[in-house]
Amino acid sequence: MSPMIWLIIAAAVAAIFLLGGGDDSKDVKDRLNAFAGEMADDEEALLRGGEEEGRKKEGVPNVLANMGKIFANLTPAGAASWLQERLEKADVLLRPNEFAALAFLSVTLGCLFGLVWYKSKVAAGLFAVIGGCVPFIWLRLAAWRRLQLFNGQMLDTLLLLSNAVKAGYSLLQAMEMIARETPPPMGKEFQRVVRETGLGVTVEDALVNMKNRVPSDDLDLMVTVVLIQRQIGGNLSEILDKIAHTIRERSRIMGEISTLTAQGKISGAVIGGMPIGLGFIISLINPGYINTLFTYNEGLIKGWYLIAVGVALELIGFFFIWKIIDIEV
Repeated sequence: MSPMIWLIIAAAVAAIFLLGGGDDSKDVKDRLNAFAGEMADDEEALLRGGEEEGRKKEGVPNVLANMGKIFANLTPAGAASWLQERLEKADVLLRPNEFAALAFLSVTLGCLFGLVWYKSKVAAGLFAVIGGCVPFIWLRLAAWRRLQLFNGQMLDTLLLLSNAVKAGYSLLQAMEMIARETPPPMGKEFQRVVRETGLGVTVEDALVNMKNRVPSDDLDLMVTVVLIQRQIGGNLSEILDKIAHTIRERSRIMGEISTLTAQGKISGAVIGGMPIGLGFIISLINPGYINTLFTYNEGLIKGWYLIAVGVALELIGFFFIWKIIDIEV
């Protein structure tokens, strides 16, 4: 079977999985809610942390879940929980089996791209690996971007929490106000804390759960101090003001370090991306010229060996540059 036929089949399968889904029972639930009220949906939203409602609004295809059930029986027992934890940290409204289905489609499309464009099984395997890594890289970037937004809101949240305590609010009432007034991701995390306390979880355990979901050093400091204060007592607002001052000074020092290391970051990005950019441009201008690198085979020297060595050296260079500019505060 020719690679073009495989490409057509893959495109048809991708279209079915990505466009053929949808929540068919939405209209039925809307009609039932008109008579039965919103009690069932509210309870489900509380138990699931509002994630199911978000999934309905996003329109995630249900067919992905059906496809992902195949991978649920093939993966190790701890893989689903590990992936679920990463999805929660990135705030991606997908189940682990649905994410596995998307990763499978990415691997398939990468393999077919290598077969059709380069007409090589080695290229197909390489692009299949790249396709499998793309969803996880995207998940890691989403988690990193959310963490940066969370850390950016941390100082204002501490000041708001301190002022609310000074005004006579209890800690739980102050967190409810933050959940209402603060935009995501901070407001969403505090909403989850308030939901957990409403379901019978103690405030201490709810804060610890939030700390486990969000790997932020500033949040870890705040939660640790609040837990100590609730055990031994003390002026909570004064403690929160001191934490805010510490975070403010840390942000100032990190800004200075970022300015001093900006040249190293730009140099690493330019030097590391130059071979990739030039190879891509040459493949567009003169594909036959760049294909020699993939098909060359004379004795011990093979084109793919040179590519592998080049990629390894690129990764080593990125690693050392990153270690040089990565200064902890």
